[in-house]
Amino acid sequence: AKANVRLMKISLPPGGDTPWKQGRNAMDAKRVGSGLLLQTADNYELQLPDVHVVTVKQPTQEEMQDLLFAWKVAKYVKSNAI
Repeated sequence: AKANVRLMKISLPPGGDTPWKQGRNAMDAKRVGSGLLLQTADNYELQLPDVHVVTVKQPTQEEMQDLLFAWKVAKYVKSNAI
């Protein structure tokens, strides 16, 4: 056992209005060196109405669904996907 251990209890806000939101944490904790980084979790999910196409060629509905899927994958995979 370590002699100098601290335990923190963090109060999180109540869950959301849907089962999906209720399972999400409002805060994200990461170990950084010998400390702890506590930040607001990135729980935002990009939806089709949020996307604004700025190119001349408009993607098809299927291409847009594929792009949204790729966006979700890139968000959670640790790589140079972007």
